[in-house]
Order: sequence, then C-alpha cells, then structure tokens
Amino acid sequence: MKATVILKKLLTGACVWYTAASVIILTAAMLITGDTSGSVAAVSHLLLFPFGLALSGAGMVFRCSGLPRWARLLLHFFITLAAFFCFLWLPSGVNINATSVLTALLLLSLAYWLICLIVILARKRFRSFKEE
Repeated sequence: MKATVILKKLLTGACVWYTAASVIILTAAMLITGDTSGSVAAVSHLLLFPFGLALSGAGMVFRCSGLPRWARLLLHFFITLAAFFCFLWLPSGVNINATSVLTALLLLSLAYWLICLIVILARKRFRSFKEE
C-alpha cells in the first residue's frame, strides 16, 4: 500500500477518534461538574489528537493481515493501553503511586477485554445469522 494511502487512513481515523473522545470528555465534564462552558484545559484537549492518532494506528495494526490474530490483538491492546496512559491519564495530574497505577491498569485491561469479548461474540453471531 502506498504511503499516502496509509497516511490518509491514519489521519482520517485520528480525526474520528479525536472528535469522539472530545465529545465524550466534554460531555462527561459537563455532567460531573455541571459547568456548560467546556472547561477542559487546553493542553489536555490538545493531547486528545495524539491519543486519537495512536488509536487509529492500533486499528490499522489490528486490520493488518500479515500478523497472526493473537499478535494483532495483543499489539492493539498494548498500543491502546499506552495511549491511554501517555495522553490521558499521566497529563491529567492525578496522584501517581503504585497502587493507583496498578488499579488503573487492571480496570482498563478488564474494560478492554470485556469490550473485545462482546465485539467478538457479536461478530460471530452476526456471521452465523448471515450464513443462514
């Protein structure tokens, strides 16, 4: 595949993820604080784009057919986990100690694998309906 096609897919996915993450975070901030002025720090908001870029790259790795399925899934998991920690959690200024890191790692991992299981089962079920 050409480099321009890869770059276009990467940036398009990054823009989609940036928009989705922005809407989710701004809505959550509005619901939690009750402030409708969109009071998310500018630096935190700008870090959503590299987060979206990493998620877009993880999605491209997951769709790459040159790797075994287990390797694609693990790479997708690690890229997603690293993106969350590097671009969302660490810059947020949360008190960082071993307990909070391990708790966040455990909760994010559980959420990831639960969502992954739901998606895999839904795809399997959809394919079985499609074959009938």
